Amino acid sequence: MVGTTDHSDRFSGRVAIVTCGVLGFGSGTARKLASRGARVLVVDVIGMTKQMALDFGPFGIRVNCIPLGHIATEKTQAPTWDRTPGGFKFFEQQYPVRRTGVSEDIANAISFLCSDDASFIRGHPLAVGAG
Repeated sequence: MVGTTDHSDRFSGRVAIVTCGVLGFGSGTARKLASRGARVLVVDVIGMTKQMALDFGPFGIRVNCIPLGHIATEKTQAPTWDRTPGGFKFFEQQYPVRRTGVSEDIANAISFLCSDDASFIRGHPLAVGAG
């Protein structure tokens, strides 16, 4: 069709936005964080993700986000939990699966969202937090 603005033949892609935050912020916690200078909250990223999915969807670009629960990484392990291993064990026991997340959990979620198996998932926050 002449004059069409459909660029889906030129663009396609998948975007997974990984947020660095803890799931389950209630409105009270969000207000406290904002009053202490927190500029971007998980809810802001989710809203941005939904809007980007609407804006870029017609171009074949999928946008989703991954709000994180507690993920144990090398950077957090050494300074915090190596000094207090009992605290880490206590933290693990708070999750139904009795462990914290690891980097591979996030990588698996990203792989899924970028795969064809997730082709109909757009603008969705895929929570990786073990309940």
